[in-house]
Amino acid sequence: MSLALLLAPLAMQSPSVGASCVDCHAELVASYRATGMARALGAIEPGELAGLAPVRAADGAGAWQLGDGAHGPRIRWLPAHADSARVVERALAFAIGAGRLDRSYVELRRGAREDAPSYWHFAALERVAHGASHAAALAPWASIDSSAALGPALTAECLA
Repeated sequence: MSLALLLAPLAMQSPSVGASCVDCHAELVASYRATGMARALGAIEPGELAGLAPVRAADGAGAWQLGDGAHGPRIRWLPAHADSARVVERALAFAIGAGRLDRSYVELRRGAREDAPSYWHFAALERVAHGASHAAALAPWASIDSSAALGPALTAECLA
């Protein structure tokens, strides 16, 4: 599945999606498309997140967990004191990385108002290979502050 097909439904939902990187950076885009990384953007495969254990925040405030939900792949924040009212669950939109060493995930965040734009952010966890097995691990930004609520943003234009 091409990235354009994967992202098309999200692009139609978001007024923030406009011109693409190629409009201003044709040489860079052509160079990137010729690399292996360009083929490493895509959908999260069924079962890809199965069996990954939660990863605790260094400050003990809770843990992040990757998994499948009723509406597709999810990332969850589970507070340490099992307060179900404070559990946060967000949809994962797509993955970045071939998965040979690791694979990062991107979540779609919506603004508080109905007309607010949507933004993509790196999720707090990634899947890391350990030989033939895989485990969840804190993403580099979350290793610095594992209780942070928001990872670095990605723009739709730069993924086009």
